[in-house]
Amino acid sequence: MEMKKHTTQIEHIATVLENETLAPGVVMLTLDTPLIATTAIPGQFVHVTCNQYLRRPLGIAGADPQAGTMQVGIQIKGEGTRDLASRRKGETLSVLGPLGSGFELDGVEALIAVAGGTGLFPLSFLLEYAKQRGMRIAAFC
Repeated sequence: MEMKKHTTQIEHIATVLENETLAPGVVMLTLDTPLIATTAIPGQFVHVTCNQYLRRPLGIAGADPQAGTMQVGIQIKGEGTRDLASRRKGETLSVLGPLGSGFELDGVEALIAVAGGTGLFPLSFLLEYAKQRGMRIAAFC
């Protein structure tokens, strides 16, 4: 199994397609990001601009290459994440990514994954990826 890798950092202008509240102070943004959706692998992340000086690093929670969309989960911790969590459908964001090496899964037949807190967001991407490739999986959250 060959994994797609994207090693060049590219800035994208992404449109918010959906903002779903998962729990108090936790939201999932679905973004229109065709290039990221087709090149991202589990374990990678993006840097997203907000109303603060620095971008916020967010783990990729899911990618749908056919739809050209990516999901990122946000737990509100300060002004920057509060700004991102308040974004609505149709608004745009500057997204840099995909970043990071991601997980090397070539030849993997079974996977045991452990995560907690906001680590659950990239875990969901990893588990979906593994499931689509027929790997045996167990997750502990």
